Amino acid sequence: MSLTASEVAALKSSLDCWTCVEYVSTGVVLLGVIGEYVAEFTKFAEQKRLTRPLGKLSTLVLIVGLAGELIGLIRTYELSGQVIASLTEQAARANQRTAEIEERLADRTLNLAEAARVSLGKFPRQRFEILTYADDREARKFSDLITGSLESSGWRSIGTAAGGTGGSVQLVIGVKIEISNGAGSGTEAAARALASIFTTEHILDSPVKRVKFPQDPNGRPADIIRITVGRKP
Repeated sequence: MSLTASEVAALKSSLDCWTCVEYVSTGVVLLGVIGEYVAEFTKFAEQKRLTRPLGKLSTLVLIVGLAGELIGLIRTYELSGQVIASLTEQAARANQRTAEIEERLADRTLNLAEAARVSLGKFPRQRFEILTYADDREARKFSDLITGSLESSGWRSIGTAAGGTGGSVQLVIGVKIEISNGAGSGTEAAARALASIFTTEHILDSPVKRVKFPQDPNGRPADIIRITVGRKP
């Protein structure tokens, strides 16, 4: 049940009214009890010959009071349940929004399981490079984490190139893995193994791409895997 703020306010107002009904009914019950006492246990009613009529009237007052209490109790219980359910739902939505905000603000992590390390270990001394943004603290931190994780699995880093996000530099969101058009099947298999691990870790949602890399002056080896670490999604 999803209620607006005005609807919740109306429910609270109605709840207050029915609570007042309960208090008034309790007073009526007390009045009826007093009348019963006077009719049955005092000489005043007997002297005035009011024992029977006062007893009947007190009984009627008592019944009305008890009925009012019962109706008020039922209504307050129903309204309280609606208010509590609405407030609980609002609190749950607020907690979810808070968790989403905390997740967006938190740094990305990478925890390679033993199976992942074994998978990467099938490609010993596989070379890789990382491109990232020098002005993005989280991206640089995550790049270092990836580098350390891959090196601990036997891969070799040829360095991290840190550029800026301004000017004509294309802004990358998330992580992407690329290999040269001239890369062999071994390099491609290593890249796909890495992509599978990154996908499991929920830090990659695109397949490995073959691209034409700009050649270094001395010729760029085709077996290097390029990992671009962009801004956090």
